[in-house]
Amino acid sequence: MTSSTLPIAALGKRLRATRIDAYDAIAWLGSAALLVACIAFADDAGVTMDEKVEAGYGRRILTWYGSGFRDTRALNSTAQSQYGGLYAAVVGAMVHFLPFDEYVIRHFFAGVCGVLGIAAAWRCAALLGGPRAGLCAGSMLALTPAWLGHALFNPKDTPFGAAAAWALYGTLRIATDRVPPKRSVCLLCGVATGAALGVRPGGMFLLAYPALVMAARLWLLREPNTQRLSLLARSSARLALGLGAAWITMLIAWPWALMSPLLRPFQAANMAAHFSWNGSVRFRGAIVDVHALPRDYLPTWFAITLPETYVLAAVCALLLLWAVRKRTPDSTRLLALATLFAAAFGPLAVAVLTQPVIYDAHRHFLFLMPAMAALAGYAVAEFSAAHELPRAARVTALGAWIALCALTLHDMVAMHPYEYSYFNRLSGSLAGASQRFETDYWGASYEEGVAWVVSHLQPAAGTRLRISSCHDLEALAHYFARTPEAAARFQIVKERSRADVFLTTTRNDCHKSSGTIIHTIQRMGAPLLYVLRTNPS
Repeated sequence: MTSSTLPIAALGKRLRATRIDAYDAIAWLGSAALLVACIAFADDAGVTMDEKVEAGYGRRILTWYGSGFRDTRALNSTAQSQYGGLYAAVVGAMVHFLPFDEYVIRHFFAGVCGVLGIAAAWRCAALLGGPRAGLCAGSMLALTPAWLGHALFNPKDTPFGAAAAWALYGTLRIATDRVPPKRSVCLLCGVATGAALGVRPGGMFLLAYPALVMAARLWLLREPNTQRLSLLARSSARLALGLGAAWITMLIAWPWALMSPLLRPFQAANMAAHFSWNGSVRFRGAIVDVHALPRDYLPTWFAITLPETYVLAAVCALLLLWAVRKRTPDSTRLLALATLFAAAFGPLAVAVLTQPVIYDAHRHFLFLMPAMAALAGYAVAEFSAAHELPRAARVTALGAWIALCALTLHDMVAMHPYEYSYFNRLSGSLAGASQRFETDYWGASYEEGVAWVVSHLQPAAGTRLRISSCHDLEALAHYFARTPEAAARFQIVKERSRADVFLTTTRNDCHKSSGTIIHTIQRMGAPLLYVLRTNPS
């Protein structure tokens, strides 16, 4: 062998050692495709009900900083100022600098948060089960219509869910890496947790996850007590570093909390835990006061809106547990799986027991979905690779999972851009469930309704048609502002009794208002929005 062949052989060995796994390559390509979709779909969904408030809050925070802290509107003791403004401020800055429509920009960044949540589910599952589990988990969440649908516009729950998912990934790294944990891992966990709290301070419980996992990890170590004390001290110091990073990240765009940085975040978390809202929701065909909801409200929403891929994953998990019952369990992996399970179902169990005020389906609990997807993807991947099971069973389950993924994708395409209103086939699909449960409670379909009105209705000569809606007149004003020529033909009025045309979703049975239905916005055979011709007084 000549000397010139040695570097070539070494290079070949290095390339083989560093090659990207095929499953990881597919996951990376899928992530890139989703980011492209964020651009393509940024203008598809309408302006939803909370977005105007969120946009105003972000502007006030930026003005507070820009005025040298003299403009104190962001400090007003309102419900909005008691939420963190991290996402609102960052996106508000992007709106200021980027030359595009404000809500196109906002929806793009909501989509990016959705993709980040998918990436976190991918990495969580890959950490436990390798690249195949990661790809399955990322696919599960990408094909969870509630997650991807909210990612088209949701300015709070999607960013919070994405940040919480990365905090969970950091916690799983603490559960599986060496002791004491790496500083970089603690910083990742801290920054992600702080980003979540900088959106919703009610997620203060996320701070407990790394500490509890680290305590369990130390307890499982078979080391002398003196060695454990040393590891405890070093681990505590690094967790404290992560806690400091979390607190700084949380406060950086939260003026109200910055006025008392050690006390007010806990006050806000307490207010979130005892949040009061006087309203009602559609549940099982009845309009129910939110203070009288049954304990199974949240579990029911997850059961009827998670696609059938999760049911198959649950079956795979149960069969897998039976098949591998004779394996010697690895304590580190068991701890990581227990952590993932607790993150997916612990907050849900607490909500069932404590019955806080909940509304708008499960949108405040979207942050559970990345953990659920990671568990489901891990179960499918492990089942397909378990040699204790018959090959025919493994191939059949994998084929069924792929077929169900394709079916869910078909439904998502058919529902776009209202994917968040999806119901699985076990619940009767959208057409069957729409009479019993909330559908477009965000009001995203108003934009499509306004577009139809502008295209099809003409006022009498010299007059303007008066138009109103059941929920969000500001959104109507935004839509008409984007179509200036419509201003000469339509006038937005607040009072329903004065309206010639009335737009409404099915929320609170508002579609049962008096008037003649002249058009409906539908998906999969279910009406989401009604256009009514009324008889104004």
